[in-house]
Amino acid sequence: MTNKNIEQEAQLSNKEELFSNDITEDMLEEDKEMLVPISELRKVRSEAAKYRKELQSIKTKIDEEKRTLEASNKEEIEKLRSIASKTETELHSLRGKISRSAKESAIVNAASILGYCNPKDAISLIEFSQIDIDEDGNVDEDKVFELVKELGESKPYLRKGQIRTYYGPTNPAPKQGNLPKPKTNNSNQIEQLKYQARDLTRQGKILEATRIFNRAWEAENGIKK
Repeated sequence: MTNKNIEQEAQLSNKEELFSNDITEDMLEEDKEMLVPISELRKVRSEAAKYRKELQSIKTKIDEEKRTLEASNKEEIEKLRSIASKTETELHSLRGKISRSAKESAIVNAASILGYCNPKDAISLIEFSQIDIDEDGNVDEDKVFELVKELGESKPYLRKGQIRTYYGPTNPAPKQGNLPKPKTNNSNQIEQLKYQARDLTRQGKILEATRIFNRAWEAENGIKK
């Protein structure tokens, strides 16, 4: 090999080495531009973790609000149920009082018409379950009258016209001329007067009913004015 050829090969080798070095440096520069600094990566990760925590916190609050709302609704529903139950109980009690009061009033009224000494005595002697009353509080007065009448017949001492006078040393019998007049036998007229009194009582005309009843009682006991 001549010196000229050796020199040419040496020059070619140097050029290849320089070209190779240039390529390597360019590639390293490109890699540096593509890589993200560790500090920036940590910052991004930290921000992501922060957002995840905030999102989890929001979800937790939403769940808590939902549970609170459900509990509040349940509490409100239970409160309303309690009020409804209490109101129903009070209403039932009030209806019972009204029913009893209406029945007592009807009994006293009938006992007054039938001439009871104390009309209120009939209240404790009559079974209230035998008396019907409708939803509007109206009492079956015919039934009440029959019950009070039967009571007076079974316990005659309750009625004024059935009271017997017993005579003794401290209560001498009246003289022959002062004996009470015999009772009238006009039972139809008496019953008619009583019927009129009952009818007037149903109409709320208590004063007229009492007046007619007094006439019936006087006729029944032979009293004339």
